[in-house]
Amino acid sequence: MFAAQRETGRFDASCPLTYLRCLVIALSLLALNACSVVEVAYNQADVIAAFQLDQYFDLSEAQADDADRRLKAIFAWHRHEQLPDYAEFLTEARARFERGLTTGDVEWFIDGLKTRYQAVAVRLSDDAAEFLAALEDRQIAHLRATLEAKNRELRQEWYLDEPVERQASRQIERILGRVEDWTGALTDTQRRQVEPLWAGLPLTGRQRYDERLRRQQEFLELLQARADGPVFRSRLRDWLLAWEQGRAPEYQRTLDALRNKSIAWIVRLDRLLTPRQRSHVAARLDEILGVIRALTRIG
Repeated sequence: MFAAQRETGRFDASCPLTYLRCLVIALSLLALNACSVVEVAYNQADVIAAFQLDQYFDLSEAQADDADRRLKAIFAWHRHEQLPDYAEFLTEARARFERGLTTGDVEWFIDGLKTRYQAVAVRLSDDAAEFLAALEDRQIAHLRATLEAKNRELRQEWYLDEPVERQASRQIERILGRVEDWTGALTDTQRRQVEPLWAGLPLTGRQRYDERLRRQQEFLELLQARADGPVFRSRLRDWLLAWEQGRAPEYQRTLDALRNKSIAWIVRLDRLLTPRQRSHVAARLDEILGVIRALTRIG
């Protein structure tokens, strides 16, 4: 459920705001990438996010100090308010997995991720609006150039210029690799049974990339209104929360089909797991819960 959702969820990094998108996604999806490194990374996340903000915006000393102050407050809120909720959410997810996943369980998990994204986005939006209002025109130009460079890198990472057969092969390899991070190695028989379930899905790389460009352009245009405080604040919040709005209809149809097929694939895979593989998944969930609870205690 968890690895496949990371592949099919619509949380791609189309937003250049590190302390919005990194926190909204990385923190809300903390459970998807937990390991011994996460605890250290989380405790230093405000520093990491501030560094990345500077990469995007080339901050002045005063702006960097302002960002540091806001980030510390945001992470303190997240640790005390959100992490306990994540623990409850994953405890329930573990119980559902132990019973055997249904379509409703996977839908519940996906919707739960969206709900937690929205909670963080709401908390961040006012701070983001105030921070962005202080940007200079040169910094918007710096942002645009940085985005263009990162987009070129992503074209290579997503194999967009490769033949479609290569893209399809990479997609299946990536998904199965992430599944095995959770389950341990799949048997040859299991692979033969699940690979056809994923075959035939439309490749989304090109559409995802176009959506990324669209969202970036929306953000750059939104920044032109940053001097109009109340209007900008409202529009930024809408942009963060209604991130599905404005998608190309064809892409939305692709995502809807992908979601339905992915849910069926996850349920089918769950029924193929051996007792040992199920124990492997449960142990990973316990590890994640341990990390989250430790982070909550530290705070």
